[in-house]
Amino acid sequence: MLRNGVLVLVVFLVGCGSSSNKESDQINLSNSDLSGTWRVSRIEDIHHSESREYLYSSLSTNTLIISDSDSETTYTECHDYGRDRGKPAIKTDENLYIDFGETRLEAVSSTVLTTESEVGIENSWLPNRYVNKRLELEKISDDVILDNGVLTMNGPISATEFSQVCLYHYYSSLTDDHSYNIIIPFEEDELDLSIRLIGQPEEQTYDFTRYQDGADILRFDFGSTSSAFEEVIGARHIQVESAEITITESNHNVLSGSYAFVGPNDEAFDGEFQIKLRN
Repeated sequence: MLRNGVLVLVVFLVGCGSSSNKESDQINLSNSDLSGTWRVSRIEDIHHSESREYLYSSLSTNTLIISDSDSETTYTECHDYGRDRGKPAIKTDENLYIDFGETRLEAVSSTVLTTESEVGIENSWLPNRYVNKRLELEKISDDVILDNGVLTMNGPISATEFSQVCLYHYYSSLTDDHSYNIIIPFEEDELDLSIRLIGQPEEQTYDFTRYQDGADILRFDFGSTSSAFEEVIGARHIQVESAEITITESNHNVLSGSYAFVGPNDEAFDGEFQIKLRN
């Protein structure tokens, strides 16, 4: 993940480098092909409003696919790829504009785009705090990469996906609280597995109980807005209250496991999941 310190280093090299670092060598997005897979990082750095000291950060990451041609530039979130033709973006020499021009991403390099803003917060949840928000896009491949893991489900609902698996990761540097959403195509829509962990679980079998005090796994839920899911479940969400979850691999790169639980209609479900934590 690119931090502000890297930006300072780039400026230093441009100002103090050899004679080969000319103005003509500066970034020009108009001449850059942005097509490919980008890691999106949304960072909120929390500071104390009186001391101005940094306290902690809340972060979320996901994947964006950018398509860039002479005629247009579009972008698509990972879980919409193949179903959405893409939202329009505006590319200039120095900036990329998304959200219909509302968000301006400045080019740090041809593979790193960023924007930031400071937002003051004064409420009962965060008294005496201000937040520095940053949005960073880092290109991880010129190709389209959608393989962020595996998700399978057996039972009244059947789903298996290895190639188009999207991952959303939410976490805090303060509490070591990590939430993951694994999203795969399912029928006319998608299937979503939501997992919340405290720390890094050990490789063992857990008798999972929802929000159990002191547990490593706090949430394990499924959801879908597809009509097929709702017809079987009677709702768009399975709030799993108890399950047997076996973690088979747990490290900084991969979290894998299997699961089994009884659904809301007393029907048995089981399957496997894998989360690739780093591209």
